Amino acid sequence: MVPTMDYARNMFDAMPEREVFLWNTLIRGNADRGACHEAIVLYRKISLVSMYAKNGETLNSELVFNEMVVKNIVSWTAMTAAYVKNGFYKEGLSLLQDMVASGSQPNVGYTVGVDSSMSLMNALIAFYGECRNLETARSLFDGMVVRNQVSWNAMIAAYEQNNAGTEAI
Repeated sequence: MVPTMDYARNMFDAMPEREVFLWNTLIRGNADRGACHEAIVLYRKISLVSMYAKNGETLNSELVFNEMVVKNIVSWTAMTAAYVKNGFYKEGLSLLQDMVASGSQPNVGYTVGVDSSMSLMNALIAFYGECRNLETARSLFDGMVVRNQVSWNAMIAAYEQNNAGTEAI
């Protein structure tokens, strides 16, 4: 590794929580500087759960996730997203509860009203709609200070998915 990458990796390794952006930055930095092996090692640590999920292989995602000795916000989020992407909404919600119980702190948006981004709120509305929890979806929607077209569409879709067409209109 190039000396600046050594410094970046040491800083990265010292961080208790690592956001996806930091993983991607370190992977890209190594790849751009010719440290391809290091980039692949980092990529494998973050990507296998997501890769299997994108291919609909939730069981393989679970196997990789369960074999991880140390789970961070990235791995917890990847596995939760794997469940949700493949229609296992209850499992995704249960895993989120397990993450909190394990002592891992959720990142921005887990708690309504605390630094919630619009895209995350929109995703949560859609998530709760698909989980047939209209009350929570509507509560999130009502709690948004600013709504965009995606917000409105997510709420309307939540009503439609739950045979509540009148409310959607």
